[in-house]
Amino acid sequence: DGRYIGYALNDPPDSAISPPDSIYIVDADGRNPRELKTLIPQNEQLDAKYYWSPDGEAILFTATQNDPVRQIVYEFNLETNTLLQKGAFSPDVLDWGDTTSLLMDIEKAGLSFAWQSANGTSNTLDLGVSCWEFNFRRSPDDNFAIGAYCPDDKSGLYWANPDGSTIK
Repeated sequence: DGRYIGYALNDPPDSAISPPDSIYIVDADGRNPRELKTLIPQNEQLDAKYYWSPDGEAILFTATQNDPVRQIVYEFNLETNTLLQKGAFSPDVLDWGDTTSLLMDIEKAGLSFAWQSANGTSNTLDLGVSCWEFNFRRSPDDNFAIGAYCPDDKSGLYWANPDGSTIK
């Protein structure tokens, strides 16, 4: 809504795929700078994923903890300057929302996705084979499209509703 500016800073700057050294938020007039890296525990490293909340009042981001290995989802409220831990997951967090997170199970041999709800329920899409590439997108209606390129030139395109309970 134009009230805040957010940016990630990588060092070296040409390293587009590395996690950011930090994520910064400033008011639109350049005042009130905040460095999100300083808010998380020292044993965690920021991930490259971060998003504005739909209402523009918060920034959501992930950090990786190494012992034990898991991803932590945080929400930083820009109005109150408070940090809230939204969840901790041992698989790789691909996307998250207020009610459901999309995870990739990195411990399974084949490509496997899971939708984990805030109430503890989950739904899975297990392709059963290791795929070379995959991509996903969330639609404006919160549905997911997942494409996968797997061995033997096989491709798959999947559609799932926001909580993964219907997969086609």
